[in-house]
Amino acid sequence: MKKRIKILMVSLTAKIGGGPNHIFLLGNILSQQFDIYYGLPKSKYYSKFLEKNNYINVAERKISIVDILKILILVKNEKIDILHAHGKGASVLLRIISLFTNTPIIYTFHGIHLNSGNVFKRLFYLTYENIFGFLDTFKIFVSTSEKNYAKENNIFIGKNNIVINNGVKNRKIKNFYKYQIFNKKGNNLSEHKVKVISVCRLVKQKNIFELIKIAQLVPYVEFKVIGDGPLLNEILNFLEKNKINNINFLGYKSNLFDYLYSSSIFLSTSFYEGLPNTILEAMSVGLPILATDVAGNCDTFEHKKSGFLYPLGDINCAAKYLRKLANDCSLREKLGKASFTRQREIFSLETMRENYTKFYFDIKKL
Repeated sequence: MKKRIKILMVSLTAKIGGGPNHIFLLGNILSQQFDIYYGLPKSKYYSKFLEKNNYINVAERKISIVDILKILILVKNEKIDILHAHGKGASVLLRIISLFTNTPIIYTFHGIHLNSGNVFKRLFYLTYENIFGFLDTFKIFVSTSEKNYAKENNIFIGKNNIVINNGVKNRKIKNFYKYQIFNKKGNNLSEHKVKVISVCRLVKQKNIFELIKIAQLVPYVEFKVIGDGPLLNEILNFLEKNKINNINFLGYKSNLFDYLYSSSIFLSTSFYEGLPNTILEAMSVGLPILATDVAGNCDTFEHKKSGFLYPLGDINCAAKYLRKLANDCSLREKLGKASFTRQREIFSLETMRENYTKFYFDIKKL
């Protein structure tokens, strides 16, 4: 019987979001062909994926000698074939591990951002990548624009790199003219009002205050934001102070697709992305997309064909596109159907599974 390849996926954050979601989605679709192990902080959101024999607990966004030793023991005892680092913190940890083993290491960036305004952090990150990046056996970019961004900023990527797009499950397309969905209390979630939905962690990267400014320019449209995060109290205080009442922050929702189906438009105001699963999920049900024209977002859908890209910070342009979509149901249907088709053709779960399966088998042959 042929030995199954063993892969250890590591992330130094388990906060609910795109990176951890991607890890477990990937692990799930590959589990029939590979043995998947996880190293990440404890999390109630992902506990259903974790068992004693496939998981080790590591510190949240922290490199510790204890974690290094735990991973070294796991790699030796379980004879791990491939180490896969998801994000910067995990890359530091596994690059250290690679100095003590001959195990191939894969590094997936999951969104590169160097415009924080902190020159020291930018210089430190570039120096780190260009000194230690050679330790990676292969680098994975989740979008072409992310790879281009790395090259433009002189981040060492070497010759061994590949773009593998994220993928999501194919779903049934929404009914653009009538879709009724009720919550447990029997309240109608859809009604007939145009609804804009955004799904994100409430962190600086997601640029939530730009979303709020856009909502102020289109007061007759209802906005819903699904997700938790450290900025929640600051956001709620801002809404109350400025008497903004057309935005509802709903927190984390396990029935996300109920809300996507009952919405009219998906909005992303992010400063940067790798390749956002939230946009892909919105496309999978046929929502037209309005998003900032930044790395990651610009790979997901086609401007004016399946949604609209607007320049980061240009809230008037965003509001113009939003009014255009809000006032024309036939346009929303046309663009939504195009986004639905594009997701199935390029960003399906099956395509991602096939690409990663081939990639891991090729890595094992090196």
